[in-house]
Amino acid sequence: MRKILSVILILVIVLTGCSNFTTIGNKVYQGCYGNLTPCINSTFSIGNPTHYFENAYIEHLFTANGTIGTSNVTTTGGGVNFVAKFTSPTNLNNSSIQDDGTRVTLSTNMSASGHYFNNLLDPSQLQDAATKNYVDTHAIGNVTSPAIVNIGRMPYYVGPRILNETVVFWDNANNRMGIVNDVPLHTLDVGGDIFSTGDITSDSDINAGNDVNVTNDLEVTDDVDIGGTTTFRDQIVLTGSGLIYQQKTMPIQIARIIASGTPTRVERGIFQGFSLPVGGANEELFTCQCISGNWDEGSDMYLYVGGWLDTANTGKKFQLRASYNSWSSGDVVPATSTDVDVETSTGAASQYQAFKIRFTIPAGAMARGDALGIRLSRIAASSDEITGEFVVEGMVLVYRCDSLGSSTY
Repeated sequence: MRKILSVILILVIVLTGCSNFTTIGNKVYQGCYGNLTPCINSTFSIGNPTHYFENAYIEHLFTANGTIGTSNVTTTGGGVNFVAKFTSPTNLNNSSIQDDGTRVTLSTNMSASGHYFNNLLDPSQLQDAATKNYVDTHAIGNVTSPAIVNIGRMPYYVGPRILNETVVFWDNANNRMGIVNDVPLHTLDVGGDIFSTGDITSDSDINAGNDVNVTNDLEVTDDVDIGGTTTFRDQIVLTGSGLIYQQKTMPIQIARIIASGTPTRVERGIFQGFSLPVGGANEELFTCQCISGNWDEGSDMYLYVGGWLDTANTGKKFQLRASYNSWSSGDVVPATSTDVDVETSTGAASQYQAFKIRFTIPAGAMARGDALGIRLSRIAASSDEITGEFVVEGMVLVYRCDSLGSSTY
């Protein structure tokens, strides 16, 4: 027993580096502080790299610098709530797993390396992962399609997880879609009527072999080729280069001619007209028309006067005057007018040679729905007056319109 105590005492002396030990029974006391403590800080070790103890049984372990290490394991950093990991065989640092006591979070992507995640709940939030049970219940693999028999037809749901085929066919080889048509010849080939309550915009041709019913706007920037009836429930608006010209026949007021007996009525075959001598009393023609509601109100209008010479002329001239004015409801009918004169050279004109003469009527203050009055007369030419008279067969008003049809007149 004495020998054993001596060994223990020697061990304590070696461990602590302090010679003040007291032995009482089988206990060893260090004389400096009453514990197994060296007299000088950081000067002695327990064991060494080649001679070490087998086991250590310690209730509490504290270190002066807050770290725990051995000659083989060290720590180079650490964060609150991070689970530690070995960054080398002898070094500990933060991992990407953080545990704050209420949940575990990751700061990087995670791989199961070919293993399963077991006992998961089915997802309830948008960003939850899906379980096999959830996928099996909701995915397309759990959908039946007993009624689909035509390959290429697009499916639709007829009940929970039950598909049927539609009348929409997809030609994958040619990138064409058919509706009620399993052999589409165009990008979209419809085998029936097309009905739209919204806008239809096309930058290319529209070809229709049947009726096209449009209850709202139809905007087309290219040709429209329709082989059937086209029904519009509103006017067709025209813009840009799509503006077109329309014409109105300006009826000659026959009652006035009958009352005065002038101008003289002239017949040529199945045609008839009224001769206009230069400055003859009452030798003038009157006409009046309502300006159309689809006139664009920004373009000039043109009055075309057609007729013929009742006598052959060579190198001669004749001049016509169109006097015009307009009024709208509520106005005082004007007593004045604006004159537009047009002189025409005959060249080598035979008897009954026809001419078409154009008068420009500026847009001015006229508006849609106004009454446009015109008086046509013949005035003296600047020189070389024709022999005979010019016979007026009829008058036509041509104007540029911004729609086909109009909601007002």
